[in-house]
Amino acid sequence: MTLGIAQVSAFEQAVASTQLQLESTKLGQEVGVRTAVDVLNAQSQLTIARRDFAQSVYNTILSQLRLQAAVGRLLEADLLNINELLESSN
Repeated sequence: MTLGIAQVSAFEQAVASTQLQLESTKLGQEVGVRTAVDVLNAQSQLTIARRDFAQSVYNTILSQLRLQAAVGRLLEADLLNINELLESSN
């Protein structure tokens, strides 16, 4: 579980970093030192980082649920809490 949380945190930082990279690349394009292709590449990297972040969140939640089910402690309330978490993140 700790590893999953660390991965989520790392991917969250990666999203923030690639967002800054995209903004920097757009600014570079405005002043003429970057091309449209550079901006598209930066946007692609941001999309990949967001996908990886979402996948890490999903994997962490699923691992937690599987662990609770394996030890016989998975309750309906646990599923409701996760459902609320997922709804609030939209």
